[in-house]
Amino acid sequence: MLFQGQEFMQGGSFNDWQALDWAKADQFVGMVTAHKHLADLRLNRHGNTRGLTGQSLNILHCNDAAKLLAYHRWEEGGAGDDVIIICNFANRTQQNYQISFPRSGNWHVRFNSSWKGYSSDFKQVDTTDVIVETDTGGFDIAPYTILILSQDS
Repeated sequence: MLFQGQEFMQGGSFNDWQALDWAKADQFVGMVTAHKHLADLRLNRHGNTRGLTGQSLNILHCNDAAKLLAYHRWEEGGAGDDVIIICNFANRTQQNYQISFPRSGNWHVRFNSSWKGYSSDFKQVDTTDVIVETDTGGFDIAPYTILILSQDS
């Protein structure tokens, strides 16, 4: 859910009498791009994240000490449908962090919120694929980052 210009860093509290500062959309074009990428994933525009259109959700991993949460979304299940969302709420990079996945195989990172294309201030950690063997896979994730992964159909 987006609220009153959040996609381009509109500041201040809610009011319905002040216009949005649309110039911020040019100033924060990377954040606008991030929101476009998320909308594309949510709407399954590339045919590999159908699970984000479904109602099913399962918490795969919750580590309070590491401040890391991973959950699984799906509609019918299977490649092109199952989606894994990994959230690092810690102020440190997690390296070779291991979690369980719904199935083995190659899981592609579809969204990495640490990408410097969204903001030069981000501490990008490149994670492109997670190879899952015997239902467990490892990955690196930057501080305060969300990764969205799925398999090709």
